[in-house]
Amino acid sequence: MVFVLYGNIMATHTRMVYICAQEMGLVGTPAFESRNVEWSEILYPNERFDYNQSPFKRIPWFEDTENGVQLFESRAIVKYMAMKTNSPLIPRYDDPVQVANFEVACSLELGDFTTYTKMLLYELVHGPMAHQKPTDEVLAKSYREALDRTFQGYERVLSKQKYLAGDKLTVVDLFHIPSAHWLAMVGGIPALGEGTLPFTKSDGTAAALPIPKAADGTWPLPHSATAETDGTLPLPHLREWWKNLLELDSVKKVNGQFIEIMQSMVPPQPQREEQEQAK
Repeated sequence: MVFVLYGNIMATHTRMVYICAQEMGLVGTPAFESRNVEWSEILYPNERFDYNQSPFKRIPWFEDTENGVQLFESRAIVKYMAMKTNSPLIPRYDDPVQVANFEVACSLELGDFTTYTKMLLYELVHGPMAHQKPTDEVLAKSYREALDRTFQGYERVLSKQKYLAGDKLTVVDLFHIPSAHWLAMVGGIPALGEGTLPFTKSDGTAAALPIPKAADGTWPLPHSATAETDGTLPLPHLREWWKNLLELDSVKKVNGQFIEIMQSMVPPQPQREEQEQAK
């Protein structure tokens, strides 16, 4: 049996699968391979692209070489790997109570969390970075307000149990990491902590995100000190849950790889100054 994951670690859903595979103990074993997909392969017209691998031309996609199973949705990939390896990160499907609690958490993550983090990420990061599109503060505010309501509900759940599906870690907790980590870094989710921009390189020097500055020379990103909330912070159980997730070795490893790549994209200071003067 070999699980083959095709993706790019810069993509949130690839990191989602990779974090879960790390936590299952698959990464670094003969049972798991990761193959990089260049952005040009999926973002631009490509007559040679195999839509049998990914009908929507999205990453990641996946293959189990033992039986030829091919999958192309991140959550399905994770659940398949967990079931195939009897991982404790997914409930036993002969226990209806565990399954029901797990499915409740899965519904919350997809409908009440990812629905808004995906759009907020676009407004705060992907739009300014990839499309030179300034943040729509009205939309960003509405997504933050929706997430505030979600986090209040999470706080009530987590005040009674350690994780979203019960007292044991499951993949649904890990599903939150990539997008929430990205947003927390830019101060987009104050409930999960202060933003960490600018990054600090391994040698201690400062590094900024490779995101174009706005016309006034400022970064088109919010700062946690100015992001609006409904005053319910600090949501102690939510923050403890988030802190515990970030301290997992699997999460540290994948997030660390992501940050290192981001830092490597930052040009040296003299080069940045030359780029600014050339504008």
